[in-house]
Amino acid sequence: MIRVFGMICVLLMAGCSSFVAIEPNKPAVVGDITLLPANGWTQLPSDLALGSNGVVWTVDGVFLNHLIIASVEHQKSLFKSQNDELPMPKFDQSMLPNEVENWVLTSFKNLYGGSVRIDSSGLAPMPMGSQDGISFSMRFYNLDGLLHNAKVFAVTEQKKIYLLVYVAPEVHYFQEYLPRVEALAGTLQLKLAP
Repeated sequence: MIRVFGMICVLLMAGCSSFVAIEPNKPAVVGDITLLPANGWTQLPSDLALGSNGVVWTVDGVFLNHLIIASVEHQKSLFKSQNDELPMPKFDQSMLPNEVENWVLTSFKNLYGGSVRIDSSGLAPMPMGSQDGISFSMRFYNLDGLLHNAKVFAVTEQKKIYLLVYVAPEVHYFQEYLPRVEALAGTLQLKLAP
């Protein structure tokens, strides 16, 4: 019996993806994006990436804070569709900043099955490393009724949009790490085709 239980545990662990430690003050490469985090993060396994077409980092656990880092190609979506009746909107390389904001809002709303109201504010230009990007804030109650804030950083280059989306409960966690995430967005470097 103990051998059977032990073999089951080994098989289950072999099938699990692993968490990856993101070390502070060392370049972290995510696809075409390089960032220089000032604090440590943990990258979630891809099967726990909240349905995003990127990677997800957290400091205290995904329910307390997370950072979605994604590059989305023209006519692709930020999140994988969860529902055929509520498809994810596609990014278009010709989007203006307010259209990018609406695309992100709709993507998050559809991620929650269309059942949450998401408000945005503060759309403004923001330098991201050597790129000219935008940032804006979002605010919404999740399905459990907990108020969340989000800060979105985006830059469009060569038919792709590169995003950092920081999400955390409004109480305590959002403000605790927001300055670090803003500083992280400022370190963004892109590996662009010549």
